[in-house]
Amino acid sequence: YKKTFKNQHKFAKHIYDAFKRVSSCLAIAPTQSGKTGSMIALATYFLRNDHYTPQNIFIFTPHSSCEWVTQTQHRFPTFFKNQIFHRNQIDDLISRISRAPTHTLLIIDECHIAAKIGQSLHLLYSKLRLFDLQYLAQHHIKLAHFTATPCGLDIDFKRFWGDQGHICSMDVPDFYLSYDRL
Repeated sequence: YKKTFKNQHKFAKHIYDAFKRVSSCLAIAPTQSGKTGSMIALATYFLRNDHYTPQNIFIFTPHSSCEWVTQTQHRFPTFFKNQIFHRNQIDDLISRISRAPTHTLLIIDECHIAAKIGQSLHLLYSKLRLFDLQYLAQHHIKLAHFTATPCGLDIDFKRFWGDQGHICSMDVPDFYLSYDRL
């Protein structure tokens, strides 16, 4: 948390505050703007302020990259090492989340990947009853979806989640050199 930046704290706080009234957030931030740092800050808010434990906070990406897992494990505090999963570990993730009956935070990185019916995210959500909004509320399950390329995902997100979803966009600092600015 101490290695994250002010804009990442602000973005995480915005998401955390939204979770007081919703079950799901779509977090949109440009490439290389600090999404991973924002995820770390978000996990920290949950650990400091709620009934969440490191064992009930999971980080998942729907693409199959062992490199992503290793990189993410190095960026997160060491006690999260066994909480970070990619698509090829989905069965293990499902098993682990199933044993966390309440107060679970699932952070999804690159949520725009494999999100169609029958693909990884759909499978994960179906098996864990994450499409059931009442179930999410009753069990205090929160879903944070991070992406730099929403590609219309924001429209589908609003349509499905309705008043149980919130879309957050990161305010990037002036020194951030985006593709468009470059």
